[in-house]
Parts: sequence; structure tokens; C-alpha cells
Amino acid sequence: MQLLCQYVGEELKEILNPKTSEKEVKPHLIYKCISKRCSIGGSIVFQKASGYQNPYSHLKRCVSNGDESHLIKLFYENRNKKTVSQFFIPSATKSKPSKINALFDWLMLIIEKNLPLQFIEEPLLRHFSKHNHKFSRVMLKSVILRLVELVEKRISQEMKEAGCGSILHDGWSHNSVHYVGLFASFIKKIDSTPRLVLLSVSPLANRTDEDESASDSSSEADIEEQVVEFNAENHVRHFREMFDFYNISINDWVICQTCDNAPVNKKIAKLLQIPHVTCKSHALNLEVNYMTRLNHQLKTALNSVHETMLSCKQKLKNSALLRNLTDLKPIIHNQTRWSGKFYMMQRFLRIRTELIEISNDDRSDIVVNSSNGFRAKCEKFSSWLNHINNVTLFLQKRLLTLEKCRGVLDILIDDVERYGNQRGSPLEGCTLGVKYIACDSDITSDPDFENGVVKIQRNMVHTMTPEEHAACEKLRAEANYNDGGGDDNNEDDYEAVLGMSLEDRLTGRKRKHDEHDEFSYMNADFILGSVAEVERLWSICQFILSDTRSRLEPQLFEALVFLKVNSTLWDIHLVEDAYNTRNDRDDNEENDGDE
Repeated sequence: MQLLCQYVGEELKEILNPKTSEKEVKPHLIYKCISKRCSIGGSIVFQKASGYQNPYSHLKRCVSNGDESHLIKLFYENRNKKTVSQFFIPSATKSKPSKINALFDWLMLIIEKNLPLQFIEEPLLRHFSKHNHKFSRVMLKSVILRLVELVEKRISQEMKEAGCGSILHDGWSHNSVHYVGLFASFIKKIDSTPRLVLLSVSPLANRTDEDESASDSSSEADIEEQVVEFNAENHVRHFREMFDFYNISINDWVICQTCDNAPVNKKIAKLLQIPHVTCKSHALNLEVNYMTRLNHQLKTALNSVHETMLSCKQKLKNSALLRNLTDLKPIIHNQTRWSGKFYMMQRFLRIRTELIEISNDDRSDIVVNSSNGFRAKCEKFSSWLNHINNVTLFLQKRLLTLEKCRGVLDILIDDVERYGNQRGSPLEGCTLGVKYIACDSDITSDPDFENGVVKIQRNMVHTMTPEEHAACEKLRAEANYNDGGGDDNNEDDYEAVLGMSLEDRLTGRKRKHDEHDEFSYMNADFILGSVAEVERLWSICQFILSDTRSRLEPQLFEALVFLKVNSTLWDIHLVEDAYNTRNDRDDNEENDGDE
């Protein structure tokens, strides 16, 4: 997009002042937009000091009707034309029919807000809608299913153009059904940026390869027994079927996989003969839980706080007394995520005064450690966990490369080693180890591959060992896409260093590019270091498969999740194609148009 704006800005200067020198260029240049539908005042402003003033909003709204992907496509098709007037193609600004706009808005509302399809037939919603067109639930379902097919074709095309990538996957059980989410990460050819797409979210098939060649007379009991076998072989077969559906060879396309450290995932990597990249967020979770088990004082404090909060939360009298004193509610931790311990400790310190007051009431039976020594310990432990939680939150960002995940864990290790023995530091006395988060930890299945990818993404190819070069053989390319960087940060002042954002500290660790690398590798930013995106997928699924929608059809459920996660891959143009090419077999039974 910056390249597009720069192109149009340069064209404006040439058109409006082609022969003037730089000193004679006016501070403000105004170009009249040729589009009659221009919604931004009909003019484009170019300022000498700051450049093109409103390129993104103007071009997106005026040229491509709000579709960013269509705008980029137009740019690459027309970038060689001589004037801006030729770039603003009149056909590109042609408005869509009002019925298509209404359908697109209804689809966005249903999918983004996780609403049932029958909401489109609610008289009250239709009354408050700005559109006069009305649609039926049956028609909307047919458009959704057709739209999924069009998005799948677009994904298949982009994956073929990319040539290679990595996969991310995880499992989730709900209402006695186990779902497997499969993502693909690759570099988009059009702009060389990482792309993460959802390929499928569906239960594993209940037949193995041997069952497909057997007779169809197998008993129902046998089939039910096969359903619960969530082994590596069934996962691999499922992944192969998904890639075959997209007309892509999984053996040729997949470079590696990123997932948690479960034994079944390691075996999947062995069966596919690809490297296994351990999820760094999962590794940090294991490390913190390991620290909690070894640190007796921390473990005792957490158990004491947990018992107090649990007693206050489970018993009605205690909860009622607490509500009379504060609006804050007690929090208890869970066994899955370590961050629950931090939030529980943080909440305890905030409502500690109220809990002590309740414990002195004869009507309650809460036991609270009210000593100042215990409060000091809790504040110290909360300071540790707060610093670690900042790293956890950073690892949950989207499209986080392996190099950034590895770098932020290295920063955490350095902080603990440097400031753990420094009096007054937030990490004073911190006992966090490196059993699971070190670059050479025991849970790392392919350390040579991970270290090699990190060095490729850091532009440090010249420091790779022969073993790392061999492990990253599939990443070899003719061109090197590396960029420059900065130097390491060696500050000793913990207030200055720990106060910096993790993004700034990662940038400071990045090395400068060596232009004389003997080996050349492709852009490896598609190799991610965290499966937080897959975890977000299950949060979306929980909203859609609520208690009131537990009987949602599996095909429709997958379609809604698919379109919500891949929302950047469809627009009003694709919705129009889906509407025009949908299955019309139900149109004779229900009215799907204007009323």
C-alpha cells in the first residue's frame, strides 16, 4: 500500500507541476478526483512536507468500493500507466446493485457477530436495517456454502503461487466431538508478506486406509470404536485429504509444522518427514508450571491464595459479604494456562483488605493470611509473574515468526540472569529456569532446523553451522530477502531496559545484513513460532457452538468458522459471484428476494 501511495503521489507532482524545480513546488497540490461517487470531498491533497495526505482512505473507498485486495490488484495492473487519470479506471468505481450491498452487510453481521441464520428473518432486525431488500435463511445458507467454495479456490491458487509453506494444527473437543483445526502459513507472491489461512476445522474421519478397502458390511460398533482413535496415522491421513482437496501435494508443499509438544504431534512430523517446530507459548507455559512446582514458597503462596479465593467464590454467604464491600469478584486459576495464577494473585492483592474484613465477620468462614510478610511475598511473586505474563501476551500476537518468539524468550532468560540478583529489581529472586524455553531444550525435536530458521529470519546466514544448513536445505533459494537490523542492547539499568517494549528490544537484537553470504535462502517469515492463532480458533468456535446452537449442522458450522477466520479473503465482489452462482434448488420453495 505504501508503494501504491508513493506511485500516485509522484504522478501528482509530475502532472500538476511537470517542469518546476523542487524549490518551486507548492506546499499544497489538489487533484480533482474523476469519480462521481467520491465520498471524501472529491479531491486528493498532496502536501510538500508530509507527502500524500489521504491515499489509503481515498483510494480504498473511491476506486475499489472498500475492497483492499481489489485495489492492490488494480495497482499492479495499472502501475505502468502514465497518468493518475488512467489509474482511476471508471469501471473500477462502478457501484454494486443495492441488493448485493444488502446481502453483503447481512453476511458481515451474521458472521462477525456469531448470530444464527434465522436472525435475517427477524421482523425487528429488518425494521431497523437500512436496506429494503429482504432475504430468507435458506437463501443465505446457500450463499454461505457457495462463498466457502470460492474462498477455497482462492486459497488453493495462492498456495500454489507460494509454492511452499508450513502448517499449524491443534485439536479441540466439544459436546463429545473432537475437531481438528488445520492452518497453512505461506508468503503471498503479490506483495511478499506472510499469509495465514484456515484450511479446515472438522472432526477426523471415522475410517482408516484399511477400512476403505474392506467390505461395507462392518458393524456399527466397529465404526464407533474407530472414531475415538485420534492417533498420528489418522491425523496424517486427514491432512493429506485436506491438501488433496486443495489440489496440492502435501509432501512437496509443506516445509515444517508448528504445534505444541504432544507426542502425537511429534509422530505426525515423523510420518510426514518434516521438522517439528515447538510452540514457544506452550514451552513457556511448561516452564512456569515447572518453576511453580520447584519453588516451595511460590507454591505455598499460590495454594493459600487459591483456597481463600475458592472459599469466597463457592459459598454464597462469603460472596454476598464481598459484594457489599467491592465490585471485584474473586478469581481462581485453572490447570491449563499458567497465567491464571498471575491474575488470581493480582486480584488477591487488590481485594486483600476486603477479604481480611470479611474474615473477621462472624457470618463468614474465610481464612486469610493477613500477615505483612505474606503480603510482601505475594507482591514479589506478582512482580515476577507480571513480567513473564508480558512475554506470554507478546507470544499471542498474530503471524509471530519463529525468530521473534525465540528472541523474546532469549530476552526473558537474559532478564532473569541479569536482574534476578539485583536488589530492588522486579525480578529480584526470580527462579525461572531454562529447562523448556532454552534454544537447546529437551523438548525441541529439531534444534538444527529451528536454529537455522532463526538465523535466516535474523539475516545471520553467515553464522549457520553445516548441520543447520543441511536441516534448512528446503529453504534454499536464488534470492535473499533479508533486511538490515540494529545492534544488541547492553544496558545494565533495569528500569530503562525492563521499561522498554518487547518490540523495541527485539529490534535492538536484530543483526545487520551480511551482503556476502555464501548461502542464499528464501523468505522464511512464514515459519511461525506460536500456535496462538489456532487457540483463537477454538475461542471463536465456542461462541458459535453455544448451548442454544448445539445442534448446528456440521457443514454450516465449519462454513461459518471458515469465513470468519478467513474474512480477509472474501469481499463484496466474491459475495456477488456466490449469489449469482449459488444452488437455486430451494428458490421455488422459499422467497429469497424482495418482498
